[in-house]
Amino acid sequence: MAIKRNIKLVSDEQLQAFFDDFESSSTVLEGGGLSFPGFRATNYLQEILPDAFIVKPALRRSAAIRLFRRALFQARRDGPLTAETVIGRAEEFLRTDRAVSLKKFTLWTKIRAKGMDQAQEIKFKWGDIVNGGAKVGHSAA
Repeated sequence: MAIKRNIKLVSDEQLQAFFDDFESSSTVLEGGGLSFPGFRATNYLQEILPDAFIVKPALRRSAAIRLFRRALFQARRDGPLTAETVIGRAEEFLRTDRAVSLKKFTLWTKIRAKGMDQAQEIKFKWGDIVNGGAKVGHSAA
């Protein structure tokens, strides 16, 4: 997972102005929480952050918004906001979120095919999964 700055859509100056506004409008509380007595640019927050960075492989926009929002808030708690601190936190969250192990599963389905009276078996392929040939059963209808 690699996250880099996207200066084509959001310049360094624009991003730093956003960080400065966010820092001056928020307060880190003793327990680690954040208070926002003067911050009003919620929509701006959701628009600038996903556009300011490039994630490879790409994330859905809604996932990128959630990721960079979490990273921004945690980076704000840690100290001065910079693109590097936000990227570091975002990469950390991605590693943690993606560290979930894959689980095997079975997909059961039922199909109805007409005109298959003479078939002995049917083979299916879904992506790179191929069954060994399902025996055709005749049900009384």
